Amino acid sequence: MRITEQMQMLPKACFYSLLGDSICIDEFDSQKNLVMIYFHPECEHCQYEAQEIGQNAIAFSSCQLLMITSDDSIPRVEDFCNNYNLWELENFEILLDKQNHFKEVFGRAVIPSVYIYDKEQKLKKQFLGETKPEAIIAEIGSDSDTLFFRE
Repeated sequence: MRITEQMQMLPKACFYSLLGDSICIDEFDSQKNLVMIYFHPECEHCQYEAQEIGQNAIAFSSCQLLMITSDDSIPRVEDFCNNYNLWELENFEILLDKQNHFKEVFGRAVIPSVYIYDKEQKLKKQFLGETKPEAIIAEIGSDSDTLFFRE
């Protein structure tokens, strides 16, 4: 099966929590859309996306938010999450791609990239490069009536 076909349904892929536990992406809450962001803490575009997500947390509350990084510096990853208030999101998880498995599964590892899967685990949208939060929210369908974005 080609990678583009393989991505149409949420692939079986496992990464690592900051504590070292193996976590598979297809095990998250299937009652919510899954927004998966591949990033690096030192990437300026990734920092922008994280800041916007942190500032607009209510708009992302209707999905499961998963961020995956190949960075192996746990202190740097923790600082990234602290700086953008990501730990405050109940629906947030961060995983480490210690073995660069992401590229193998998704065909490329563009930093940043966003993959949105619906409740049936079908790919709704893929964004490569910096993505404005409005575009992500439009795909996940927010339950919020009022969305505020920084100009």
